[in-house]
Amino acid sequence: MIERRHIPPRELAFDLPFPPSLNTMYPTFNGRRVTSEAYKEWQFDAGKYLMTVRNRFMSGQVEISLTFSEQSRKMDLDNRIKPVLDLLVKNSIIEGDHNRVVRKITAQWGDACGVHVEIKPAPQWVCRRKAEG
Repeated sequence: MIERRHIPPRELAFDLPFPPSLNTMYPTFNGRRVTSEAYKEWQFDAGKYLMTVRNRFMSGQVEISLTFSEQSRKMDLDNRIKPVLDLLVKNSIIEGDHNRVVRKITAQWGDACGVHVEIKPAPQWVCRRKAEG
């Protein structure tokens, strides 16, 4: 009998289209926050890119490195991180974007087409506190 099991990849690396700014993802319309059409289109297009990634699920704690393509105008780097993390969760690449899963995020401007994403397992840290007494 053949045993089948999921063997998680050591590291994932792939490119995505340049993400929208956090400031434009959820405009207010008639007093309610709605998802912008530009963000919906980006999610759809970026989701198609993710379908080409082999062994695309990373379980457990991860470290994520994001390299965004250089832009000619001034932009806040931190406003580009959330759309990428949300996309990774929505498409089940990572289990969540909270502190129990994402242990480290590195973001930078650099030589990339859109955004280059690298995900690897995080080292397992154990916190030992001194016993009070």
